[in-house]
Parts: sequence; C-alpha cells; structure tokens
Amino acid sequence: TLQQGVEGSVFLEAAPLLRTTHDVWLRAALTWLPTAEFQGARTSSVSGFGSVDVSGNRLPYAPETLLTASAGYRHPAGVGASLEAVYTGEQYGDDLNTVAPTADGQRGLIPAYTLWNATLDLDVPKWRTTFFVTVKNLFDETAIVDRSRGILPSIPRLVQAGFKVSL
Repeated sequence: TLQQGVEGSVFLEAAPLLRTTHDVWLRAALTWLPTAEFQGARTSSVSGFGSVDVSGNRLPYAPETLLTASAGYRHPAGVGASLEAVYTGEQYGDDLNTVAPTADGQRGLIPAYTLWNATLDLDVPKWRTTFFVTVKNLFDETAIVDRSRGILPSIPRLVQAGFKVSL
C-alpha cells in the first residue's frame, strides 16, 4: 500500500500574549491524505470478488481529510468551556471502492460527516478538584461510521459528568 499525506496542528492561546487572566484559545489538527492506495498485484478481499484487481483503489476507511477544530474560554474564577467540531471526509467501506450502498449495507461510500462536542468544567483549587460535564455528538447527528458488518451508526448524544482530584 502507498500512503502519502500531511498532518499538522496549531494551538493559539490569548492569555500569554495579552497578559490577561481571561483565556481564549483555538486549536486545530488536520490530516490530509490525498494518496492511500493499494499497489502491486492485489485482489479484493470481498467475498465473491476475489479475482477482481483492486490495485490503485483507495484504501478502505482512509478518508482524504480529517479535521478537528475547537475553541475555548477559561475565566479567572476557574470556569472553562469549549466547543469542538470533528470532520471526517468521505471514505470507502471496501477495497472495491463501491459507491452505491448494497442492500445489506456492508459495502458503499461512507459520506463525510461532522460531529460536535462541548465541555464545561470548574476548577476548585482548595479541594484540588476539577468538575466537568462533556457532551459528545452535541446535536445528536447520525452518521455512518462503519460498513463491515452492515451500517454501523455513530454514537448518539452522550453526556458524561465527573471530577478529577489531583493528589
């Protein structure tokens, strides 16, 4: 297989630059994988298609673009909030690079999707504790994330709460 791509990330934080106790930050991470293909003599692993040449086809589950971007704010009193977007580009669910979905859902293009996450936290220094609430898939979107056993959907909205104690 051949994979060629670029990864990068950036983090910008306002508090150190502006010398303020209020902090605003931005973070982004990008993976761009324009080339992810089978090379050499390669035949399909899909049942019933073992004699089909897949050389040059894009690797399954290898989206061209993955992007995570988030923004946050932290108040001097210890309250913080952030919002995150996670984008996954379209990808193939099989080595045949099937576009149209099959009746059993096990093959076909997996469309691009974006899921949003949010977090709210509170630091309580005298207890050396941070309390938090996190919401994954904030808008309760449904996306296809896997086709190997049929259509597998993304997680539904998930709310987690907890605390961390520093000893």
